[in-house]
Amino acid sequence: MISIAIPSSVVDLGNKRVSTQRAGLIGRACAIFRVKDVFIYLDRERKRREGEFLRKILEYMETPQYLRKYLFPIDESLEEVGSLPPLRTPHHPTSAPVEGEIRDGFVVRSTRRGSMIDIGLQRLAWCPIPLPVRKRMTFKIERLSDPPEVTPTSVNGKYWGYRVISTNSGLWTTIKKIRAKGYDFLVGTSKFGRHIGEKERELISSAESIALVFGSPREGLMQILNREGFELEEALDLTLNFVPNQGVETIRTEEAVIVCLSILNYIRRGRNV
Repeated sequence: MISIAIPSSVVDLGNKRVSTQRAGLIGRACAIFRVKDVFIYLDRERKRREGEFLRKILEYMETPQYLRKYLFPIDESLEEVGSLPPLRTPHHPTSAPVEGEIRDGFVVRSTRRGSMIDIGLQRLAWCPIPLPVRKRMTFKIERLSDPPEVTPTSVNGKYWGYRVISTNSGLWTTIKKIRAKGYDFLVGTSKFGRHIGEKERELISSAESIALVFGSPREGLMQILNREGFELEEALDLTLNFVPNQGVETIRTEEAVIVCLSILNYIRRGRNV
């Protein structure tokens, strides 16, 4: 299990189109490398609006297209979502439905007899179970009848998208919240970190769950934690330089997410997590 923590200042509300595209790169990388949770922390107190913007874009991107009309009302934060790349994950279907297929759906109506579900077909599907209305759930297509019949199910083994968690907290508090969710190995990313040697590869490979923590475009993790009154060594289990001998002065957060997740994926390639 791999998750990431990114700062709210990844986006700049002065340019929504660029910020939306930047968030899109992060969302796409998370889908490619099967990220489970995306934690958003406030690297600056005044960056709350940026954090909310980033959360909305990432959640919109993760939601199957046919469900967005239910879950996302008209919002100026979503003005540029047409520039987002598609995820093409298993829960974003692009082909005709088949019996036995699993899809996310939205409970449109419910009575004592059952519920009507939108699973992205031309008409609503029928579920013979009363369910809470206006709720996103996962369903299995039992029969492609008229109407189609579905039942609630769970997903085992398939990657089913990421979850976005806005901590509304600084970096130190966010790190504590990540640990509280059961992550046993927190890795910081920094050009001042250790190079990845045999020992580091073994630590990364053996960890059950890893959270990668990224600094902001203007401050590294050490600077952010020092400003909050803490040391890097007491916050994280390991700090690594994923790009030794980098040819640029700084690496943007969205670029670092892609680079670090790809290296992590290669190191842990024998694990189905």
